[in-house]
Amino acid sequence: MEKLKNRPKIALMSYAMDGRAAKGTALYARKLIGGLLDDEKFDFYLVHYDKVGDPLYQKAKEIIMPRVRLPYGSKFISQLLFFWQYRKEQFDIIHLGNVIEHLDDPKKALIKIHSLLKPGGEIIIITPNFDSLSAMVFRNYWYALDSPRHLFLFSPKTIFRLLSETGFSVLGINSSPDVRVTIKSINYLFDRKDMRINFIIWHLLWLVFKPIGNLASLFNKTSTMTIRAKKI
Repeated sequence: MEKLKNRPKIALMSYAMDGRAAKGTALYARKLIGGLLDDEKFDFYLVHYDKVGDPLYQKAKEIIMPRVRLPYGSKFISQLLFFWQYRKEQFDIIHLGNVIEHLDDPKKALIKIHSLLKPGGEIIIITPNFDSLSAMVFRNYWYALDSPRHLFLFSPKTIFRLLSETGFSVLGINSSPDVRVTIKSINYLFDRKDMRINFIIWHLLWLVFKPIGNLASLFNKTSTMTIRAKKI
């Protein structure tokens, strides 16, 4: 298959798996990135702190963040320098995964993101759905409320309006059938001191609520939604 010219460029922060055993977060990152790299519609860049002798990285280009050696905060400063280095670049896609609800001024952030996107570029947002069944049922015990860390919560209508006001055309809003927030809300309702859930109880609850989650997702009523919007 002939490779496409002028393919969109996507930078993936891959340091979650750098030099780490293939388990937990590192295993998840490896599977996710490995699957993405097989898609020839995009040019992928793996962004990390140090060069790693990993065969997976040969499928993509690498960006090494500036080297910083400080007693504390080296990686944080390295990331700041990296973003400063690319501050004037424009992007095909910007992804906000569980970010927008933490921002003290989401509208200002979206206006800035609009300026960073190329014409026709897209933004992908993953955020809690305040109009979900779980939010309505559990109210103050809804796990995704997560006060005071979550400063803003959105419904499909309010995120649609906010994106429209900041120069975006919404392409789609979809709810995830994942029921983890529902299960954690139940646990939070009965035990606010210990958020750990017994392995067997967790899977029993998952079996009970998974069909409900599948049905609720058809009506955008689950606790997590994904929004795709295009710069206009």
